Amino acid sequence: MMTPQFFSKITLRNSASTTRILQTLLADGYAPHKVVWQLLSYSPEQRRNFLFRYDIEPRSGIPQFYVLSEQRPRTDHSLWNVQIARHSYSEYLEHLNIQGGSMFRFMLRANPTYSPPKKYRTTPSEKRRDLIIHLRKQLPRDADGVREEPHAATEHRACKEWLERRKHIGFELVEPHELLLVRGYDQIRFRHKNHTIILSRVDMEGVLRVTDVQKFQENLRQGIGHGKAFGCGLLLIKPL
Repeated sequence: MMTPQFFSKITLRNSASTTRILQTLLADGYAPHKVVWQLLSYSPEQRRNFLFRYDIEPRSGIPQFYVLSEQRPRTDHSLWNVQIARHSYSEYLEHLNIQGGSMFRFMLRANPTYSPPKKYRTTPSEKRRDLIIHLRKQLPRDADGVREEPHAATEHRACKEWLERRKHIGFELVEPHELLLVRGYDQIRFRHKNHTIILSRVDMEGVLRVTDVQKFQENLRQGIGHGKAFGCGLLLIKPL
């Protein structure tokens, strides 16, 4: 299991390469992973031991990363400015004094999927499908052939269902469920190890209540769901 100690914010330095790097990041779904790997990898044999979230800062338009890692990121890179939190991640969690019933605001970029029964799988190797697309296909149509539920409502329902299905998540959503904000659903497609990967992503924000302190802290350290190598799964929390 990953035992992260470093929480970092990484932003692109103001340089002549800014525009080129930004274009690459926006065009290549695998590029953000490669950026973080370059700052954290110390040997060819190293396994992935980090979680990250990649965004474009809305005011400046500059790429930024939030990274949780076992290893201390390099801070001498010519293109990236790396700010490492003063306290270790364990000290941060201790400072939060997380208890059963504690409530936090949270942000999560997730890859909401489900496992279809074997008889419905298109290939023997298929393990997961996009839950949002699955629920959309199940919707009835009106007389004009239009789906009877708006996309935004389906995305909200899928994310709520996905979180509630996870038995060992260590928290529950706080009612009313309208507090759960769902936005930014998209799919990225890229080549990796001679395979075409299609990854669904969606952003969730809301309020959670801790139900199992140990499981909750494990998920803070290990991430939630699939797609962690591609910027999903990092649970960010803030005390109310």
